[in-house]
Amino acid sequence: MTPEEQIPRLNAYLARSKGVIGWMPRPRWEEIGATTSLLMPVNLALTPLRRLAETSHFLAAVAFADSSVSGLINIYRMDPKDHPFDVNVDRYFADLAFANHAELTMWVAEASTSLNSNARSFLMENVPLFKMKLDPDHHWLLEVPTSVMSAWNMRERST
Repeated sequence: MTPEEQIPRLNAYLARSKGVIGWMPRPRWEEIGATTSLLMPVNLALTPLRRLAETSHFLAAVAFADSSVSGLINIYRMDPKDHPFDVNVDRYFADLAFANHAELTMWVAEASTSLNSNARSFLMENVPLFKMKLDPDHHWLLEVPTSVMSAWNMRERST
């Protein structure tokens, strides 16, 4: 079942007011193996971000944990109109502790729904993804960083 089917009101509220762009099953996030010390390649086809990998401008996607309760997915893509900084980075935040967020009960009330066992189960089993605001210091690059390409190439060797 999709989030729209499992938690329709809460999903709509979180998308509209908090910027949730999709939900990733927790086991999928864990399969990535993101750590604080190592970039890991991400198969976007297995995420809510899959449409981004379907363009000819897609270069690479990597993830890392920035703490025990959150992670980041960075997507690198070509954008020739930004020459000479042709490589753009889009960043997505994964909130691994969302089900325990201090404001969750308030959001549930604002969404005019309830935090029943179905909603709690969904929130424990899925990780929300948020598109991060553009960071002008890190969005436009001359090339994909070597560390990212090393991680991405590691993916290709393991398939």
